[in-house]
Amino acid sequence: MRQFIIFYLFVGLLQPSIAQDYVTQSFSDVYDFDVRTIYDVMQASDEKLWIGTDQGVFSFNQREVKRYADSRYQSEFSNLKEDPDGRIWLQNFSGQIFFIKEDSLRLFKDLSPYTRDGLISLDISRYPIMLVSSEYGIFKFNIEEESEYQAFAFENQKLVPQNFDELKVSPIENIIATQETLYFIHSSTIYSFRQGEVIPISQTRMPSRSKVKLLKVADKIFGVQLLGEGEVVLYQIDGDKVTERVYRGLNGVVTQSLQYFEEKQQYWLGSQKGFYVFDENLDLLEPKASLQQLYVTSIIQDVEGNYLLSTLNEGLQIIYSLDVQVYRKDNSGLRVDNIVDIIAGPEGTAFILDEQNNLFQMSEGELLPQFLYQCEERVSSLFFNYPEAVIHLFPASTQYNLLRNGPEPNILTNIKSLNTFDSTNLIVSQSGSAILISSRNSKLRNNLRPYLSDSTGKHFETGITQYVIRQKRSISNLIVNEAEFYVAYSDALYHYKNGDHVEIKYNNQPIVAIDLLKDGSKIWIAGTDGSLFLIEKEGEIQKINSFSMAIKNLDLYKDKLFIVASKAVYTYLHQTAELEKIDYTNGLITSEIHKGLIFNDKIYLATYDGLFYYPANFKRKYNEHKPSINLDEFKVNGATFSQGEISDLTHLQNNLLFNFSTYALRSQKSFQLAYKFEQDQEWQFTDGLSLSFNALQPGDYELSCKIVNEAGISSNFVEKISFSIAFPFYQQAWFYFAISLFSVLIVGGFLNYRYKVKRTNAILHERLAMSTLSSIKAQMNPHFIFNAINAVQNSILKGDKNASYRYLNKLSVILRNILIHSEKDFIDAEEELKMIESYLDLEELRFNGDLNYHIEGKEVLSTIEMPAMIIQPFVENSVKHGLLHKKGSKEIKISFELQEYLICTIIDNGIGRDASEQIKKEQGLNKKAFSTSSIQKRFAILREYYQLDLGFTYEDLAVNDQAVGTKVVLRIPFK
Repeated sequence: MRQFIIFYLFVGLLQPSIAQDYVTQSFSDVYDFDVRTIYDVMQASDEKLWIGTDQGVFSFNQREVKRYADSRYQSEFSNLKEDPDGRIWLQNFSGQIFFIKEDSLRLFKDLSPYTRDGLISLDISRYPIMLVSSEYGIFKFNIEEESEYQAFAFENQKLVPQNFDELKVSPIENIIATQETLYFIHSSTIYSFRQGEVIPISQTRMPSRSKVKLLKVADKIFGVQLLGEGEVVLYQIDGDKVTERVYRGLNGVVTQSLQYFEEKQQYWLGSQKGFYVFDENLDLLEPKASLQQLYVTSIIQDVEGNYLLSTLNEGLQIIYSLDVQVYRKDNSGLRVDNIVDIIAGPEGTAFILDEQNNLFQMSEGELLPQFLYQCEERVSSLFFNYPEAVIHLFPASTQYNLLRNGPEPNILTNIKSLNTFDSTNLIVSQSGSAILISSRNSKLRNNLRPYLSDSTGKHFETGITQYVIRQKRSISNLIVNEAEFYVAYSDALYHYKNGDHVEIKYNNQPIVAIDLLKDGSKIWIAGTDGSLFLIEKEGEIQKINSFSMAIKNLDLYKDKLFIVASKAVYTYLHQTAELEKIDYTNGLITSEIHKGLIFNDKIYLATYDGLFYYPANFKRKYNEHKPSINLDEFKVNGATFSQGEISDLTHLQNNLLFNFSTYALRSQKSFQLAYKFEQDQEWQFTDGLSLSFNALQPGDYELSCKIVNEAGISSNFVEKISFSIAFPFYQQAWFYFAISLFSVLIVGGFLNYRYKVKRTNAILHERLAMSTLSSIKAQMNPHFIFNAINAVQNSILKGDKNASYRYLNKLSVILRNILIHSEKDFIDAEEELKMIESYLDLEELRFNGDLNYHIEGKEVLSTIEMPAMIIQPFVENSVKHGLLHKKGSKEIKISFELQEYLICTIIDNGIGRDASEQIKKEQGLNKKAFSTSSIQKRFAILREYYQLDLGFTYEDLAVNDQAVGTKVVLRIPFK
């Protein structure tokens, strides 16, 4: 930064100026860019802004401001240029040249060894050739072939090729090139170099306070030089002819900032205190600089017609309109910026009030406000009293007498609006009422008396008499003629005429008016709700418009109605119904407008940010630039994709974000992004430059997007983005085919499986039935029947008829149940239990009462079925082989438990299996008990059929190695 400042130092004394100023807005007020020291600004062909600063170079694409810098190098950049390939070239103040390509800052050449102050001059007019000048000569580079480069020293009026390591100080101040001619400056002489010949074409003036800066401006070659204090020379170079213009009183000129604007046919030249304006003949239009608070380093006009000023002290400043200007404390006689009121005074004058109670006067013959008086009390409004020639300062107790040019006690208080019928009769709106006043001890006119609510009036020592019209807060009033007027109250609008009054309503609703205006035979009414009404014929009222912001007041210029609102000014032509809006996009940049006044063929606006003004016949210039639209970024589920990857997405890649860029600076973020899909009829609108879609359904899409600026102008082309979201695999044709084929196979397999299962089950069922019959046959063996009959016979022989009958009955039950159950696979578990109990009762008879049995868990059997005759053989086995040969008490314990199968546990206290086997051997019996193989086969079939761990296990019970019984656990299926 130090080198850049030195370039501008020692430029003459600064002269105070009170010239009118354009309205500027700081770029940082709208966008996130808090950089105040800016050396250069440029707009590229893609409409992106590039800003060279002391903190790096920044790009702006409306969506974001992006910084480019490299910590290895000095990051103060200027001299921004664009080549035909879209690369941005720039230099720092250490003699290093950079370019930006593919969104990256890259070093091109480091010429710091060939410059003592870091200042070089580069030119790419002959692209791909780059020419650079420094104190060591001229350098020539081929941008496309970095290996091709040359150096030239200026010796004996010639440019002599030199090796880089042989270069010596041979100062070339700077260069500028056309396709035919190279211009450069050496030792205060301007040279041209054409077809190998160096020609001195002009000697620059000496002594000089700066180097001559060569510039190409509007296809013309200029040199700008600072001589003495406030003295500037402009050299206009045409071929080998140089024309000089010398200017005095131009302070602190920044030599490289000269710019020409075709639309205005003006040259602008920046300085440490604003900028100077010249016409196309280079005649200075104003002796004083505009915007003297700014240190202007470069000036451009963007594609929208806005003027952009880079400054060393206030960042990047924007001028949206050259017609809207402003008086502020730093460029006029005003003392503060907040102007709270402005009114018309005697013909050719206007009066201004600021927030510090200062009163100013403007006259047609004077350009600037002139200070009159500062009131010691708070003042919020001004009212001109024509008969008394005084300015009432409300709510202060003071008025300013224009005849005596000084303050005096206020003869009126509590004023909201004031108008005069004649030199002695006035109507005043007050916070508590509307009143008529006769002044100078005169009487009230007779044609006004019928409107009074109290005809006596109240007389004051000041010579005025007040008469109340209506006791209600009054806001405004309007005099139509000597006997007709309107009064706007806080609850209604009254029309007074012919000694009577009538309330004015719209759609049978009262109107509360903030201001009234007479326009020939028409009456304009501004409502407190932003409505605008018109009375063209008495008794007929029409609503013209409703504004979104509060109306402050109305004024008239020729046939144009001015509606002054809180943040904009509307103009309305009733003949054509044409409505125009002047707001921030036209340079009316203020947080609040307090009041407007047509004066001296201009409209003046008292605002929070100064006294704005522009010509009353000013016609709004709409921003006709069609904003560009570019797709910068595409994200899928949060991940960034390239545009080439957009086309085919999976069904899970359905959360999409599109980030666009444009250039719509004048809109100040009030542009909109319009979009629609191919099947949509209407455009959808959203603020900002991002468009997101969540959970898009599968399908083919064509998304059309465009930018619509603040004037309703759309992009010059529509960005169309085509992409497809695939259906999930289970919704695709191949999947349907596969599913159909798979279904056929599954159904076929299932039918085949069912057939096999049925066949297997039938076989198993048949085997199960046969095994059941085998079990039943085993229970029907002659030995069992013989033993049972023998037991009954013993009872008969003993003469115990009851016992014999009881046991015969139990035997018959057993035999009957065996026959009945032989036809069933499953029986009620309780039926099985009854058979077991009947069998044990028979065995108890056989053992003469020595057999005892206990059954536990009967309750679990109440609701289930089980295979027939599956437990009884094991009970019989316990009796026959365990208890038969035991002496003493014989016991059997049977228990039931439900799990995934029925568990039946049988415990006897017999002799055990080993002793039983020994007895069988001694008796010569080798046959297995109760057809063991048959019951094992039955359980095997049940296990295969039910796919459960069914079967039985034996456990020998012993105490001190002595057998005390046998335990068998059955695992039985149930239903």
